[in-house]
Amino acid sequence: MTSHKLSVQVAINSWRLVVERADKLFSSLTEDDLLKEVAPGRNRLIYLWGHLTAIHDAMFPILGLGERLHPELFRGRMVAAALRNVRGRLCQRSDPEPIGCSAESN
Repeated sequence: MTSHKLSVQVAINSWRLVVERADKLFSSLTEDDLLKEVAPGRNRLIYLWGHLTAIHDAMFPILGLGERLHPELFRGRMVAAALRNVRGRLCQRSDPEPIGCSAESN
């Protein structure tokens, strides 16, 4: 296994671990917990969970892991801006060219 492939595998494994931890955390919360603001005047936990879910789903095509499972989650400017930021950072690297950075994918 090349160092690049190993790095990719480590990143994917880390991503899956974080998703599992987030799932365990959010699944243990009550509906009342999910409706609490994270700070006064800030987003509620349910919004943050939805945002994380939409971003996670949208990462599949960026990372070359397949199509989105739930494209209906990809709505709103915040999610679109976050994905452009992620894609922009990935595409700044040049060796090797990251998946999804070719002219036709932008």
